[in-house]
Amino acid sequence: MVKCVSCGVENPDNAVYCMSCGKPITPVTTTPAAPGVVEKTVPGTAGPITVKVLKPPVGPTPTTAPTGLTAPTPLTPPGRCFYHTNLAAIAVCAKCGRQLCSTCAYKYGDLYFCPEHYLLIPKKSRTWLIVAIILGIALAATAAVAILYVLGYI
Repeated sequence: MVKCVSCGVENPDNAVYCMSCGKPITPVTTTPAAPGVVEKTVPGTAGPITVKVLKPPVGPTPTTAPTGLTAPTPLTPPGRCFYHTNLAAIAVCAKCGRQLCSTCAYKYGDLYFCPEHYLLIPKKSRTWLIVAIILGIALAATAAVAILYVLGYI
């Protein structure tokens, strides 16, 4: 049986609310006191009550600011370019989400990238173009030699 803290009526062990007053039944738990906490018993209306009193930490007062803190990073105003805060943004970088003006927005397919991430995109290989030009020249030279041979110049 669980005793209600508010009215003192005995309730079943599985009761969540008191059968008499309807207030929630709080289970009595004993937890170890945290450092800097002192438990004291004081007189109350329904009997003595145990309260926890916090003690201030003992030790030297810090005289300097905690280390590891840095100045906050300035934010770009909404709708403004990350690099040029006086210009309106027209696109957002697909990689980092920075807002970009028309000068800073580099289009790649259907996506826009900031200057930093645009440089990281692998460029298309143009070796096929060089091979095609060389084959075209070789084919043209072969055709020219064949025509000159047929015409009797060679």
